[in-house]
Amino acid sequence: MSSYDQPSTIPLDALDGLYSLREPQHVHEFLGQRPSLVSLLVTAVDPIRHVFPDGDLVLAVVIDPEGNDTQLTLTIVTGLSPSVALDNLRRLDEQWWLGKSDEAQGDITLTLEFQ
Repeated sequence: MSSYDQPSTIPLDALDGLYSLREPQHVHEFLGQRPSLVSLLVTAVDPIRHVFPDGDLVLAVVIDPEGNDTQLTLTIVTGLSPSVALDNLRRLDEQWWLGKSDEAQGDITLTLEFQ
């Protein structure tokens, strides 16, 4: 049994202060159906802060109207130049996310938003 199949012991309010939520009710419903993602999101903060120390972190639910696919986006809002931010995102992918993306089982997408 993978850790994804095991219920999380971390409550949703553990995300308070770590992330801003766009449409909080949708985010809470999404995570309520996938409780193991809460733990992954809590552990994601330190690796993200390592490469994006000043970025705001935002969670939002995105629904693909054509495919009826629903995902949670973890958006890193940054004031870095696009080239530096993309390099940092690649570094985050290589150093942390690619090793953890199986836990997300396609339910979380990392994105950048520029200030």
